[in-house]
Amino acid sequence: THELKTPLNSIINFSEYVKKSLINSKAEIENREKLVQLLTVVHKNSMLLLENVNDILDIAKLKSGKMNFLISTFSINKMINSEITNIHQHFDGILIDIVENGEVLISTDEFRFKQIFTNILSNAIKYGNKKIEINIFNDGSSVGFSIEDNGHGIKEKERVFELFEQEDSKNIDRVTKGTGVGLHFIKLLCENLNLNYKLEDSIKLGGAKFTIYKGIK
Repeated sequence: THELKTPLNSIINFSEYVKKSLINSKAEIENREKLVQLLTVVHKNSMLLLENVNDILDIAKLKSGKMNFLISTFSINKMINSEITNIHQHFDGILIDIVENGEVLISTDEFRFKQIFTNILSNAIKYGNKKIEINIFNDGSSVGFSIEDNGHGIKEKERVFELFEQEDSKNIDRVTKGTGVGLHFIKLLCENLNLNYKLEDSIKLGGAKFTIYKGIK
């Protein structure tokens, strides 16, 4: 339950502090800068909590067989480049290199495929060290994408896919550490969409490499 309580505690405590400070009409100017910082943390934790709740609700739908999928054929290139454009403000100095060798088409649920991509990219941004490479491929037997970073990598590669399980590393601080929901959600989506997933060490960048792919008949 601490996965939900941690952001909630920040929201409750910081918003209470801001409320009391605003009640005091004599609040000093320098104190207002602190209020802005605290409100930024409140907003960040609110979005994190919303993301966690949405993922948990989606997991419940998947496990109960109540999630519907809309299968279509679309360009992985266009989807990824569009998402990068939409969320570029969160990169904060992170270098992202996209490797493309022609347009790659895939038939699956585009919305859920996009969820898988953004979830993996979010992890790479969170745990990487300012450098990410995205590779869009068609190797003749499968189509898909891989995301690799130059972070600390993941040692227990099977365990992190279980619900509420996280990488236990001294290199990951309490603030950066995730909730253990996202990778389990990815696993369930891949299983339901007949997609394959693979987590391994990145030989090129030294961190983690996550590959999502679908076999070509």
